[in-house]
Amino acid sequence: MSCDRSEGIALDQDELVSVIVPAFNAEKWITETLSCIAAQTYSDIEVLVVDDGSTDSTPDLVNRFVESDARFHLITKSNGGVASARNLGIELARGRLIAPCDADDLWSSNKLELQVEAWKRAGPNVGLVYCRSASIDSDSLILELPITPLHRGRVLIDMCRANLIGNGSSTLMRRDAVLAAGGYDASLRVRNAEGCEDFKLYLQLSADYDFDYVSDYCVGYRQTPSNMSSGAFRMIRSQDIVIGEFLEQFPHLKREFQWNQSWFLNWLRRKSITNGRYLESLGMLFKMIMRYPGITARILVESELVPAFQRTGWDLKISPTMHPSARAFQGQHFRSLNADCPKRDHQHSLHIQAPAPEDAETRGRL
Repeated sequence: MSCDRSEGIALDQDELVSVIVPAFNAEKWITETLSCIAAQTYSDIEVLVVDDGSTDSTPDLVNRFVESDARFHLITKSNGGVASARNLGIELARGRLIAPCDADDLWSSNKLELQVEAWKRAGPNVGLVYCRSASIDSDSLILELPITPLHRGRVLIDMCRANLIGNGSSTLMRRDAVLAAGGYDASLRVRNAEGCEDFKLYLQLSADYDFDYVSDYCVGYRQTPSNMSSGAFRMIRSQDIVIGEFLEQFPHLKREFQWNQSWFLNWLRRKSITNGRYLESLGMLFKMIMRYPGITARILVESELVPAFQRTGWDLKISPTMHPSARAFQGQHFRSLNADCPKRDHQHSLHIQAPAPEDAETRGRL
């Protein structure tokens, strides 16, 4: 669905940001997540925690924040999936800007402040501001600092090549744009294809609005064997459905989506290895080779061979895929990134041989 971009919004000095937190049986991490939100240096927020039919102590833990901080609100509903929970929160939000945060992820204390500042600099036609994310484990310790590509302006082509945003907790978005795009697609759950609801929304927004970014690592994206991203084959089905539907609108972007699908399969392959599911990893590799053998070869060179050579000291003049300071921060708590992690303001090429992305600001409107 296309949004009307003719009316931009100019932010007020104290613009209210509505933080949306979908939660289902999230008792293990919800307190840490909400504590990060409560500690935001940008304080003009309302926090809508949408409990999606939890059967554990999640509502009780959320109520502790509701009772002590007037900015927090608990909304309860029957179980319907993360997309429906987010949509309900967005529907009830009072702010013109919304910032979703999954119930197990973390934010740096300046996340919203940096994104609102970026929004004000970028101008009224921006629909979404994103940031980089650090991968964290179940103890909130840093696993990786991946260098993801950063693009601003009209980024539709870049979003088709790869999900620039990567998760559901790193965005600040216009509420009216999200509503006009239809929100998060709750029908994917009905089709046994949960997982790419956020990617689908980002694609739709990138077709109609400018994007901007904050280069800091402002999100701790939790990686555990039990989170949604671990349902590998369901995630593949979800992405295939989303891309298939989007190609009906933009058939000329087929090649870009082939790169996207291949990188996504490679990410799932490496995640399967990390979680000790080696047969599943081989299945991902087989899918990559059968679908796009040429692209697969180039991805394996970059993701496997290049890092191996770089560890031996060889300078291959290829953009790194991991932050140079990653080793120094590995194993530290996510909070250690708040003040210490160097910024990376320049862009990094995602593919070593794919056509270089054009500057989104000079490419012109699609």
